[in-house]
Formats: sequence, structure tokens, C-alpha cells
Amino acid sequence: MDVLLIYPSHGQYRVAEGIEMSIGAFVPPLGLLYLAKMLEQQGHRVRIIDCTAEDTPADAIRNKL
Repeated sequence: MDVLLIYPSHGQYRVAEGIEMSIGAFVPPLGLLYLAKMLEQQGHRVRIIDCTAEDTPADAIRNKL
């Protein structure tokens, strides 16, 4: 079975005037990675979309689905 796991974006946080950053980019989605590994060991094909790291827009996710 093909499995797609999606780690949603946490949004942007204003650090200073004109400077925004995403906190989630510094923390990898370890829970999804553990789950993906277990699924792969059971013979499934797994793909993870990390919206925070990849800055993936919603339309791109819809196309991949």
C-alpha cells in the first residue's frame, strides 16, 4: 500500500519588525519518521511531506494526493 504522511506547517512567527520565522523548521517530525519506518518494515511504500521544511503550498499537496 502507498502511504502519504503530511506534517503541516506551524505558520510564521514575527521575531522582529520585518523578520518572520517558523519554529517547526528546527524540529524534524520524529513521530512521522518512526511511523514511516514501521510501515516500511511491514512492506508499505511511504512518503512524507514536511510542509514546514519544504514550504509546500496547499495546492501542491492536493496535486500529490
